[in-house]
Amino acid sequence: MKKVALLILVLVAVLAPEAHAAASKGTLVVDIAGIPKGHVRSVLISDGRYPKPTRFTKKGGGSQFVFKNAPARVYEVFADLSFRFAKAEAPYRRGDVALRVNDRNAPRVTSGQTTRYTVRYRRVPTPKPIKGATQVSVSNTYDEQFACAVIKTAVKCWSKYRRPKTVITSGAKSVAAGGQHSCALMLDTSVRCWGTNDQGQLGNGRKGGSAKKPVMAIASGAAQVSAGGATSCALMLASAVLCWGDLPLSEDDWGHAVPKPQVMINDGAKQVIAGTGAGRSCVLMVTGEVRCWGPFPVAAYSDRYFATPTSFVAGGVNALSGEDGLFCGIFGDGGVRCWRHVLSGGKGGTEGAFNPDPVAMDAPGAEQLTNGQQMRCFIAHGTVRCWGNHFQGMLGDGRGDDTWTDRPVQAIASGATQVSAGTSTVCAIVRGSIKCWGGIVGDGTGVPALFPVNVG
Repeated sequence: MKKVALLILVLVAVLAPEAHAAASKGTLVVDIAGIPKGHVRSVLISDGRYPKPTRFTKKGGGSQFVFKNAPARVYEVFADLSFRFAKAEAPYRRGDVALRVNDRNAPRVTSGQTTRYTVRYRRVPTPKPIKGATQVSVSNTYDEQFACAVIKTAVKCWSKYRRPKTVITSGAKSVAAGGQHSCALMLDTSVRCWGTNDQGQLGNGRKGGSAKKPVMAIASGAAQVSAGGATSCALMLASAVLCWGDLPLSEDDWGHAVPKPQVMINDGAKQVIAGTGAGRSCVLMVTGEVRCWGPFPVAAYSDRYFATPTSFVAGGVNALSGEDGLFCGIFGDGGVRCWRHVLSGGKGGTEGAFNPDPVAMDAPGAEQLTNGQQMRCFIAHGTVRCWGNHFQGMLGDGRGDDTWTDRPVQAIASGATQVSAGTSTVCAIVRGSIKCWGGIVGDGTGVPALFPVNVG
């Protein structure tokens, strides 16, 4: 297997106290001496606080980046490299590199002391690209992210630190990655699910535990499957929608574990999007109407729980995409519009703004649409374009800084047939191969990719 140079941050020292003047907080020194001089543009550290981590950035200069008043717990270190060095040394992974430190190993920055990180790079093998892929789905979890894909009729899944592994050997038509579970639509029209089952999201009549191997949720008659958070839904051939897992009982009685499929829409459904953050789900009807249930914003910083499918858009929608509090649709006139929390604006919206009515987005010629938590992507004539947050390469255009754009940038030039976005990752099917960018790209290193790379 051919090897190329891939930049990796390696933690070599956790705590190294040294003489330091009394201070209310400690100091973190990121030492980049292992990387040739002049190729590190900046270093960023994060405290990893949810949902809005505090990030500190130092511009380039010398071999050490000193962060005074650093947070007590450092969750992430991110070294921004020059493209000249990245292209010369890492053609497989062009752009920035990062190491996410889990809670067990994260260092503590002690008041009045100095903690040191040292950055190095090493060689890792280039995965052989997967061929024969027909569909991919990226999870929307805040925990360990993952993605799954259908290759011919098999299903393979991977996560940030794990390479693709076969879950279903044959007979699959499509797959849906949820929060900590997944479901597959089989060629025989059955639905099978695996993963965590704390809310009954596997649909096998049980609650609790987990399943490594797929279990039966629906025996037959399914046409589409969707998974998100702890909720699963299936569109039936008869145009009904069945859901299970985290479902409401009433407007005042939220979040109940329903371990068996129950009817949410009797007939007339065309597409379902399940569990996009806190149990929000929507159904596109054959009439072009969109009906939703779950906790949705009804004003800025104010949510209301809709216990039954409620009309959010009266009509005109041809295709639906959703994530967290934001839903978008491709309308009959070819335009893309988003409603509720409109992320990074486009035409007329701002980051996180509340817009109850559909707001036009800048997505000309969109044939397919996908929503991630901080980015949106669409396919037009085989080209994938994205807008939103550049952080960790989520837009696929080579930038990794924490800045926003409301104008779509190109990630894939041609040949894309399907695209899926999740928490911090986007994956696309391109001429039968799988290309991903952002946080999880299937090579097991945990290093984000600023450009699309092959999953293998």
